[in-house]
Amino acid sequence: AIIVYRMQEHSQFMMRLEMSPADLTRSDVPRLIRVLEDTSEGNWEMQPRAARALGKMGPDAAEAVPALIGKLDYFADSSIVRGALASIGADSVPAIVQELRLEPNFRLARVLGTIGPAAAEAVPVLCEKVKSTNYSMRREASWALGQIHANPTLAVPAIISVLNDPEKSVRQRAVLALSHFEASEQIVAALAKVKVDETESVRTNAKATLFLISDEAADENVRRAAMEAVAEFPE
Repeated sequence: AIIVYRMQEHSQFMMRLEMSPADLTRSDVPRLIRVLEDTSEGNWEMQPRAARALGKMGPDAAEAVPALIGKLDYFADSSIVRGALASIGADSVPAIVQELRLEPNFRLARVLGTIGPAAAEAVPVLCEKVKSTNYSMRREASWALGQIHANPTLAVPAIISVLNDPEKSVRQRAVLALSHFEASEQIVAALAKVKVDETESVRTNAKATLFLISDEAADENVRRAAMEAVAEFPE
C-alpha cells in the first residue's frame, strides 16, 4: 500500500510538473532535485522542465544549486540551467565559486556575470580565470568582471592584462568590461594603447569608451586625458 501510494504521489507530481510548472512551490524543490538527478530512461524530457520550474522560484530554490550546476553541460541548451542559477542569484554564488575553482567551466563565469554586483565575492576567482589557457574562459571571465564591477583594485588590473590577448573576442570583452568601472587614469592609459589593435571593432569600442569618459568622468584630469587619447585613434 505504501509503495502504491508513493507511486501515485510521484505520478501526480510529474503531471503537475508537465501541465502547470508555474504552480510548484518551495515545498516541491526536493522532488524537483530528484527529477534532475534521476538518470533513468525517459526522465530526460522532464529535467529541463524541472530546471525551469526551479528558476521561476528564484532564491526559494537555493537548495537545488548543486544539482543545477551538475546539469550545466547536460542539456542541449545550457541557458536553461544558467537562467535558473542566475534567477536564484546571490544564494548560488558560493557554490558556483567553489565549483569554478575545481572545474574551469566558462559557463559558470557567464552565470556570475548575469547575476551581476550580487556576485562580488566571485571577483578573486574570476581574476584568476582571465589567465586561463582556454580563451572562452578568459572571454567570459572578463565579461563577468565588468558586469559585476566590484573590487576594482583586483578586477581592473586583471581585465587590463588581457587587452593584448591573442583572441579578438577576449580583447573586445575586456574593453567593454572596463567601461563599467569608474573612470580612472589607469583605465584611460590602458584603453589608449588599444589604438594600435589590429581589429577595428576592438579599436572602435575602446575609442567609444574613451569618448564617454571624456564627457562623463568626475575627475577633470581623467576627462582631459581621455579626450587626448581619443584624438590619437585612427579615423
